[in-house]
Amino acid sequence: LLDTMPPNPERRLQILDAAIGILADVGVGGLTHRQVDDRAGLPAGTTSNYFRTRQALLEATAQRTVDLHWQRVNALQTA
Repeated sequence: LLDTMPPNPERRLQILDAAIGILADVGVGGLTHRQVDDRAGLPAGTTSNYFRTRQALLEATAQRTVDLHWQRVNALQTA
């Protein structure tokens, strides 16, 4: 099915990186689909297409944060 997961991995990361910025700036209470769309400069509803629920958005954002941490650790180890 085409509507199960939008196929654009770059857009997904753009959404998650915007979500991380919102969490850093205003905390978890400020994290909404609309705020992420606005921060990322995306059309309204884009974040909802990728993450149907706020819980799904929070979980994916947490995983992105962990992934970024390990990318930094690996970069430091190879430097």
